[in-house]
Amino acid sequence: MGSAASSQPKVEETGQTTPKPIPIPTSAEIDLALKHLGVPERDVKAACESAWKETDKDNSGFVEKAELSKCLERVFKEIQGVQPDITIPAKEQREAGVTDAMKDLDTNKNGKLERDEFDVFVKMMLIMVKTMADVS
Repeated sequence: MGSAASSQPKVEETGQTTPKPIPIPTSAEIDLALKHLGVPERDVKAACESAWKETDKDNSGFVEKAELSKCLERVFKEIQGVQPDITIPAKEQREAGVTDAMKDLDTNKNGKLERDEFDVFVKMMLIMVKTMADVS
């Protein structure tokens, strides 16, 4: 059994805690969530295809960090269209989020997102946008 201390968030020298990372759900869990939210599979596929074409501008077959950053900016603008009062995170926060997303989504650790890895990102963004739209 682990000790109680191992389950506590890490306290940095600044006295602030570092939150535990939220594990990325499996593709099956994401697909189930989208189905539960009433998003048709054809719409999910179309969103993934459209986002891929819009994001992989250099047609390399991969999405690199800079491309993912621009994609995330578009997502935030779309979210503002659904909820105009939402505050878009500062550039530094967005960049940190992109770095974290690259680490979490890049399952084969090649430093870039392949199509299936990128589709997980798009599906997660769809869940977020759909959930926000349903709440507003």
